[in-house]
Amino acid sequence: MSETSDLPVLPTKQELHIWLTQVVSDYLGNPPETLDPARPLAEAGLDSVYALSVCSEIEETLEVPVEPTLAWDHPTIDAIVDHLHGVISTR
Repeated sequence: MSETSDLPVLPTKQELHIWLTQVVSDYLGNPPETLDPARPLAEAGLDSVYALSVCSEIEETLEVPVEPTLAWDHPTIDAIVDHLHGVISTR
């Protein structure tokens, strides 16, 4: 869904943050600048269907497997970025 999938193979935290914020904002239909990266995504309106779609987009773009519970295990953009950066840094 996101048009901003041009990430380097090993993106920085900042690149991941920008990309993930855009992905989530695309699903929510809100401008990226309106998302608080420290606010739980469920409070921002991300439901389970969109959360699974975000997981799928993460897997396709970053080529890393993620659990379907990612948005609940790591409920904010900041937390997901920290988790993903740790995962991709070890590959």
